Amino acid sequence: MELSKVAELRQNEEAFDNKIQELNRDGAYKYLTALNGILRGVGRSERGVRNNVQVGEHMAPSRKVQGAILNDTTEALKGIKDNHYRAALSYYTVNNLHLFADGNGRTSRAVYEIFDNPNFNLYSEDFVHKTDSAHESGGHGKFEREHGIQSAMTAYQVARGILAVKWARDDIIDPRINEMHSRVEMFFGMTPDVYLTDDAENNLTPQEKKAINLAFHDGDVALLSLCMVLKMKGTSDEVLSDSIKTSSDGASKYMAIEIEKHDMDTGAPNEKSHQTFGGWTAEDYRTFLKGFQIVQRDSQRTLNDIFSNPESYKRTDGKTWADWLSKTQE
Repeated sequence: MELSKVAELRQNEEAFDNKIQELNRDGAYKYLTALNGILRGVGRSERGVRNNVQVGEHMAPSRKVQGAILNDTTEALKGIKDNHYRAALSYYTVNNLHLFADGNGRTSRAVYEIFDNPNFNLYSEDFVHKTDSAHESGGHGKFEREHGIQSAMTAYQVARGILAVKWARDDIIDPRINEMHSRVEMFFGMTPDVYLTDDAENNLTPQEKKAINLAFHDGDVALLSLCMVLKMKGTSDEVLSDSIKTSSDGASKYMAIEIEKHDMDTGAPNEKSHQTFGGWTAEDYRTFLKGFQIVQRDSQRTLNDIFSNPESYKRTDGKTWADWLSKTQE
């Protein structure tokens, strides 16, 4: 499917669907890389896929997880016949993967248009692709509002919420996940480096330490991963209870994070709190990192299934989550 011929191909729904049926992981990498390069205006030598890119509190998947997600999602797209569903799923997936150093938002919007708009022209002046015109502070971007879709963050929060309920039912995590979430979620955020025990400091590689540090900062993904580890250790509720401390100013702190306070006037650090789960070994941290990757992969599989089998995922108001994530809301 040459990008220069997409507009022509979209005029024939059967031919377009046949191309989707031929799509695979490697083809997806190829098309997305070419599309990103065109949108950024860079030559082939400057194009390439990144991994473990951090954007705000979100850490994009590693190369291994990227491949699994693209493989699963291209297979899901083959079974989905509604191009609007295909568009929304692709939009969220490309945003989540964050494959490139720049232009990920533009790439996701172009992919959405390719699926959703038979008359889309990649080179049209009407295509909203510039960051400053596509997004506005304080809410969803103009593109999202005009197309009736949610932010990628919202889509994956929905998927992880459904995944958490399933895992609690299957005894993979503590069934009191909702209570645990309310007690722990506030302690994740843009904090300094994660504190490691001596065993972890001495036995983890620099690459593992970097990956673990990034992973702990990705809020709800890290939370589910943490719940998996604590469940396996058989001390989930007790460890959580012991892990929440109260500082002198009355603010709760999360033990797995190193917290550093700065002087309001000078900006210099004046207090550092090293807190961690007592007794964690290097292997416990590795287990957490593996769990983090499982959460990333299974969150995507859940999102794929929401669009593949919409009637199996309904909201309390009777609407499907697929429609809520892809249709203009009243």
